[in-house]
Formats: sequence, structure tokens, C-alpha cells
Amino acid sequence: MSITCLAGSLYTLQRLSPFVLDSVSADAGGHAVDRQPPTPSAVQVKATAAGTVTVAGTVGGGSDTEALTFTGAGFKTTTKQFSALTTLTPAGALLGTAIEAKALGADGTPHPKLKANVRTGLRGAFTPGRPKWAPQRPGRVEQRGAMIAFDWSEQWEIRRGDFLLDEGTGDRWRVEGTNLLRGRWKPHHVEVWVSSYDGEAPG
Repeated sequence: MSITCLAGSLYTLQRLSPFVLDSVSADAGGHAVDRQPPTPSAVQVKATAAGTVTVAGTVGGGSDTEALTFTGAGFKTTTKQFSALTTLTPAGALLGTAIEAKALGADGTPHPKLKANVRTGLRGAFTPGRPKWAPQRPGRVEQRGAMIAFDWSEQWEIRRGDFLLDEGTGDRWRVEGTNLLRGRWKPHHVEVWVSSYDGEAPG
């Protein structure tokens, strides 16, 4: 029997990502960003050919831009710290090639707190219960646990560290582990063991 037949809730699968712009084919019309930096951040752009990418957004409370010039494939980082981003506009030979951009923290490492919605409207069957994962550190307080079952799909994968947002109740769950169950000929469904997450929403 399909899990969809038993599912009583819809979930959004969320994953933490450092990217403010996911990989796209560079277009001269520019690209709106996929998500905003959590704090004023430098923007690191990856290009696969020569050209320029102009980063536009807010710096110090006002609108500002910075152009990054590429002589070939590689990475370039803005010197300005953007508190918000509007568009990245490519030009030159890199048009039609892949570009992507990350927000960097003050120490130069990518921000890990940007929320990316991987999938919405996932039908899951919720079962409350005790968590079945080992504590990650001594003294850890055991949180409310549950298992959510989803039909297996080749189109997406739930990973440890992801978040599942109940679209009906607003409850957010952190994925602690998964267990793939197989049918006679192929994978059938995946059990996702989760802990309640009452902290600040990722992103």
C-alpha cells in the first residue's frame, strides 16, 4: 500500500544552504536571488567563463552595486558587505554558462543558515514515538521524537540535518536519521526519524 494513502499531513522539505543564488545559466537580463543573507555579507560568485557579474543590493542602508570581473573560470568575492540582495547581472562570454553565488560570513566561510525549500506538498504519515537515534553528545536532553513515513521517490532525498515543516500545523521537525524500506522489486518507502525543533527557523 502506498504511504500516500495513509498520509494525513503535507510537509515542506527544507535544507540549509549557503547559496544566495543557486546554479543557473547566466542570462543578460539578470537573476533575482533565491534567498537573502542572514547578516551583512560578502558575496562570492562562481563563474565558468570570462565576463562580469554585477551584484546589486543594499549596503549600509542604501542601494549599491559591485561588479566582479572574471578572466576565466573561478571565484570572485565582493569587497562590500550586502545586507540585502536584489539581482546578479552577468555579461560577456560567460552568458549561457553556469554561475552561482554564496553569502560569506565575517570569517570568510559560507553562511550555513540560508533556508532552501527543496520540495513542498510532500504527503507523509506521522507516527509519534520515542526517537531511535543515539545522543550526539553526553548530557544531551532528549527531545520529543516521531517518525514520518514518505513514499520513496527518485526525484528527491531526505537527509540527516534537513528540516520538515508541517504545512498544516506549522510544526518544524529536524531529521535525525532515515531508514529505506524495500518492496519486492524496488524501494517502497522511507521512514524519517525526527526530533521537534522549537528554535529559530533556519534562514
